[in-house]
Amino acid sequence: MSRRAALAVAGCAAGGAATYACWNTLRLNVSRRRIALSRLPAAFEGLTVAFLADFHHSLCVPLSLIRDAAALAMSARPDLVLLGGDFITGRRRYAAPCIAALGGLAAPFGVFAVLGNHDHGAGERAVRAELARRGIRELFNAGVWLERGGARLRLGGVGDLWRATQDLPAALGDVRAGEGALVLTHNPDFAEEIESDGVDLLLAGHTHGGQAVLPLAGAPFTPSRYGEKYREGLARGPKCLVYVTRGVGTSALPVRIGCPPEVSVLELVRAPEN
Repeated sequence: MSRRAALAVAGCAAGGAATYACWNTLRLNVSRRRIALSRLPAAFEGLTVAFLADFHHSLCVPLSLIRDAAALAMSARPDLVLLGGDFITGRRRYAAPCIAALGGLAAPFGVFAVLGNHDHGAGERAVRAELARRGIRELFNAGVWLERGGARLRLGGVGDLWRATQDLPAALGDVRAGEGALVLTHNPDFAEEIESDGVDLLLAGHTHGGQAVLPLAGAPFTPSRYGEKYREGLARGPKCLVYVTRGVGTSALPVRIGCPPEVSVLELVRAPEN
């Protein structure tokens, strides 16, 4: 093969790889997972949670992808919707259209959110204002009690690990011995900071599943101090289970390889007694 032909083949291969990596950013998946919790009240058996994070609306992440993610979440008919932050990347002008695209989200127990590291800074006020305007409650170091059949389940949220503060006792409120809680945060590394025994499940995003996961080599970069541990899916932290969603959008580069965007649909069940 001549040098010119070899360069042409290499160029076509590189172009094809780039096209695939960019196209993959739009291939939304629904990831369904059943998670067993030992302290889940019987009345909440089978609770369905739609969990979305890392929208990163910008020039590189279209509103159509965010609308599709919201539609997929609603198709699961969730009991509860949780949003794990990073609604925007960069400018505050992205906040209103992003959160408007999520405006159709609804569930019997409500729609709750925390902010991510990208939401802080210039766009923080805009993101918070739009969440409030759309009836999405931000759980910033705060929590609520979900009630069903005479039982209660705590849902809390804490601020971003990199850009805000985390007050877990405030999020847990008056959780009593024998009761557990679901806690929403952005960065899964917060799991390593937890000292309380009151958390059953921590829900986070932030890592994008590595965003680019290569055969054999894995993810060259994951924004976590703990490497692959909290890259995606279900993991066990020192004090609780941790579920990490791959998220909807992308940051830094508009590519995904080996980890397509997702909407997580979680079914919570009671763990069998030993």
